[in-house]
Amino acid sequence: MKAAGYIRGYHADIALGQLADFAKVIVTVSLSRHRKADFDRFEAFINSRDEIIDCIATGGGVDYIMEVISPSLSAFQSLMEEFLAEDLGIDRYMTYFATRQVKSGMPNIAKLAAGNIK
Repeated sequence: MKAAGYIRGYHADIALGQLADFAKVIVTVSLSRHRKADFDRFEAFINSRDEIIDCIATGGGVDYIMEVISPSLSAFQSLMEEFLAEDLGIDRYMTYFATRQVKSGMPNIAKLAAGNIK
């Protein structure tokens, strides 16, 4: 399956909370313009930051949804100030502070492949 490209990699599921205290923040971002160059510039910045552990581009009300892990809220605020200072074309952003993990996992691959996910 790996040679065929179905497996992208392997990882350990590390209990971050046992290693350090941190803030997990979900951030939605809307860009002011929607040209390819605008998306490329924003995504290059996202890919250069270790604090941003997940980012998806979306269609609809916002352009991106990011998951950020930061050692503190003040460090998170510094990151957001860098976003704005970099002139990335951000029109608006909203932050949501995670208070606890309710569910995390992978889909049932057999059901997904069969189109039977409920």
